[in-house]
Amino acid sequence: NFSAGGSIEKARFVAIFQNYVILARAENDAGTDFNSRFYWSTISDADTWSSTNFIDIDTDAESGGIGGMEVLGQYLYIFKERGGVYRIRFTGDSTIPFTVDKTACENGTNAGFTIKNFNNLLYYYSQIKPGVYAFDGEQCVEISSRIEPTIEGYDESISTEFVAGLHPPRNQYWLGMRNAGSSENDRIVVYDLENNAFSIHTGIEAAFMATVRYSNVMTLFTGDYSGYALQQDTGNNDTLDGTSG
Repeated sequence: NFSAGGSIEKARFVAIFQNYVILARAENDAGTDFNSRFYWSTISDADTWSSTNFIDIDTDAESGGIGGMEVLGQYLYIFKERGGVYRIRFTGDSTIPFTVDKTACENGTNAGFTIKNFNNLLYYYSQIKPGVYAFDGEQCVEISSRIEPTIEGYDESISTEFVAGLHPPRNQYWLGMRNAGSSENDRIVVYDLENNAFSIHTGIEAAFMATVRYSNVMTLFTGDYSGYALQQDTGNNDTLDGTSG
């Protein structure tokens, strides 16, 4: 809570990077959206902030605001909604702790909750040319071109609400999208990294996805639109409150 033309009340994206808390796309109590800006806390102190500790990234309206961010290796990467991907470097200098440079990837995203780090690559959905992409820290390539008609048949207008998760036991990336006319993420595009293959799951309405350690196994959970958290890939029947159906 600090003064930056008003007190910051919320941020769309949060990351931990080099012992700093990073807030991207913050909004203040006056409703101002700092859509191309990221703030950082005092190092190793998430409770202490300064209104001058921020950097604006590519404020050109054509590139849109910040659409997502994720750590990969020793860098933090920030994706613009309609622009490219930017690399945040840690300098080690307490006065100027971060510098920014642009990567060669021109396909950013507005679907920031689809960015997942798996086996030293960032997988994500980009609406710029609709598809699933893999980013190695410099270049990004579309990996879903073979199912392009299927991807383009889903509802692109609400891609900001798409979500994704990782299913480590099966080496899978799950992307929650919406069939045309649906109000929920009711199509799961599954990318099998081991077999380089795609499949589509139906019957799962995913408002969010999360991978957590459960019974010592990294396990994928989805959250539906009724408030349930559901463990995935445990059989062929849904169970809510212990009742099959």
